[in-house]
Amino acid sequence: MRMLGRMILALVWQSTAVFILLQPVLELKWDWWWTVAGAYCLAWSAGFLAVWAPGGVGVRELVFVAAMGIVLPPSVLERFGDSRGLLGALAIILRVWATIGELTLCAIAYTVDWAGATGHHPPVEPARRTVVQ
Repeated sequence: MRMLGRMILALVWQSTAVFILLQPVLELKWDWWWTVAGAYCLAWSAGFLAVWAPGGVGVRELVFVAAMGIVLPPSVLERFGDSRGLLGALAIILRVWATIGELTLCAIAYTVDWAGATGHHPPVEPARRTVVQ
């Protein structure tokens, strides 16, 4: 149950960050943050379910573009001639941004526990058991 809570919290955090990135580009109102969050969470989940695509590559971007095309108000989409092209570019930027975040987290983890990450732990002696007769 804690893992589910952590995943929900992480997706809300990431969705908020995605909204903050997209808000100046798409000129979105803060009242619409939940629509972007929903589209991002749906795309993220679809990427995990696409077991044939490593990391959900392509699937997550396709679902994000389709969901954003549905949830964004027509007034926002009309400002851009090719809204699908813009949303596609934003989806790719989000993919690169997420990859950079994952690589950064990996670098931090390796820095904190280099010996554990490379398998160079000092040998641990097995616990000795005394036999009572």
